[in-house]
Amino acid sequence: MISLKAGRLILPILLIGTVLKVSISTTGVSADDTLGSNVPVFELSTSDSNPITTLKNAVIMERSAVDPNVDVNDVDIARSTIDIDNFNFSKAGIQSVKVKVNLARKASEDTAYQDSIGYSFIEDAVIKVYVDSAPKIALTSQSITVNNGDPFNPESFIIYVTDDSGNLPALKIDSNVDMSADGTYSVTYTAIDQIGNSASKSIEVTVKTPQEVLDAIAEEEARKQAEEEQRQKEEEEKRRQEEEEQARLSAEYSGGVKLVGNGIDPYAGGTSNCTDTAWLLAYEAGHVLPNWGDAYAWLYNAQGTGYATGYTPAVGSIAVYSNHVAYVAAVDGGMVYIKEGGYNGHYMERWVSATSEGTQSLQGYIYLN
Repeated sequence: MISLKAGRLILPILLIGTVLKVSISTTGVSADDTLGSNVPVFELSTSDSNPITTLKNAVIMERSAVDPNVDVNDVDIARSTIDIDNFNFSKAGIQSVKVKVNLARKASEDTAYQDSIGYSFIEDAVIKVYVDSAPKIALTSQSITVNNGDPFNPESFIIYVTDDSGNLPALKIDSNVDMSADGTYSVTYTAIDQIGNSASKSIEVTVKTPQEVLDAIAEEEARKQAEEEQRQKEEEEKRRQEEEEQARLSAEYSGGVKLVGNGIDPYAGGTSNCTDTAWLLAYEAGHVLPNWGDAYAWLYNAQGTGYATGYTPAVGSIAVYSNHVAYVAAVDGGMVYIKEGGYNGHYMERWVSATSEGTQSLQGYIYLN
């Protein structure tokens, strides 16, 4: 005998829309359900594919726990049969039924003994049929298009998530949506009920920059490109004018000019040389200067040849810096307007401090008048 106790059995089963009436022929001993007043209760799920076999097995096991005449060690459960009157496996809820089971003995060398029905019984039972399906998910759409940069809330696309058990299933959302980059992404919603059944649905999400934004970006890029082209054009024109002015000044203040009755310009290089340019500008103003050597030596040598020097700027004087000389064309307070050669290799006119030309400090001024 087995020691299985009677109780509530959870047995999965699926058979939709069918009222079962199983007819079998029986022989052998019969026994009415007189073993007790307690009616067994069986729970069956609509997800079972073989409800007859499942219920038969459950009834035999329950009977063996309370009936000493039933020993499952001697029963061939697979060959045993069951008869259930007017039971609807597709209808959820509680149904009271009468079941009749015919037990077959296990295999034996005695063929007649093996084929005979060893025992049969009839009993009342209560069967509770419950729906055991996967959760259901409803979404607003299978695909959506959203604007680049907008907030994204995947929960907003869920219509409902339900489960036949009446309990709200757990919900998992997997999303790789990047709202800062145009492209196609996926959001997957998975609902899992309390017994592990699951259902999934996905939405294809297209992130797209709105056309008006694209137009604005293109317009801004076109504006910047036009500004850059205009800047380059202006720079090219400025460069052309500087080159023309440089050519003019170079021709006007070229080195090696022969001076009538006074010898030759002692310097060379023209506007690329600060000493040659200063000498020529002084000559243009009516002064024929001696050769004072390099720029840094002009102040000292000028003093040695009788020229007055000082730290106060004067129009028509020569400004002497650490290693540079320039002709002073105008004075305005603490600023002087100088003309010079050798400024990045060419001629230049500019306002500078009376004490510095920007990169070199002043040694003093040579007064030509």
